[in-house]
Amino acid sequence: MQKALLSTCLLLALLPAVTSLTCSYCQQNTTSCNSQTNEVCGSNPSCVSGAMDNNIFPQYTVTPYQGCADSQRCHSGDYSITSANGRYLQMKVFCCRTEKCNKEPVYVPPREDLSPNGLECPACFGLTNFASKPICRSHGTVSCVGNETKCIDYSSTAKFFFRFNKQLKLKGCATEDVCALNGKRFSYGLLSLAKIVTKCSDASKQIDLEG
Repeated sequence: MQKALLSTCLLLALLPAVTSLTCSYCQQNTTSCNSQTNEVCGSNPSCVSGAMDNNIFPQYTVTPYQGCADSQRCHSGDYSITSANGRYLQMKVFCCRTEKCNKEPVYVPPREDLSPNGLECPACFGLTNFASKPICRSHGTVSCVGNETKCIDYSSTAKFFFRFNKQLKLKGCATEDVCALNGKRFSYGLLSLAKIVTKCSDASKQIDLEG
């Protein structure tokens, strides 16, 4: 009996300690968080501070977020996509793993403040129901803006809580951080992207037809 008890104690001592992490929390569908509270995270935690402006996911327009995140789904970066039919996404994310390390808010510039950078890419856009075959019809080319220097061929699943379950497929301009999501899973608040596939190449210079 004593040997069994000793073996159990030794086993427990070898197991990793259960740790908790407290993060600043704020989620509002506005341009800024007016107040912060604290959130205690679960297993494999990170704190995240981010901001997103997009017209791809209607549930999230201009949305700051601070709170807990799964470390395997939290990826710091400067994410920007310009696709067909005026579709775009801008997001900045900061992930960290110390107490309340996400207190500082993150901002993205207004879309109208981003200027074309002289590059362009082929473009298409498709957002279909989960059970449907993804469709991405070609729409010529789009002008890249800001830090977008890559042409991207992107696909993933996209879930928003229990109200949104889609397949996303697009081509267009992107930043290098978007390309780096290939094969990863990504979460931002209630939005989750999985089965991410990115194929990227350098964007080409636009041809000046004037003169």
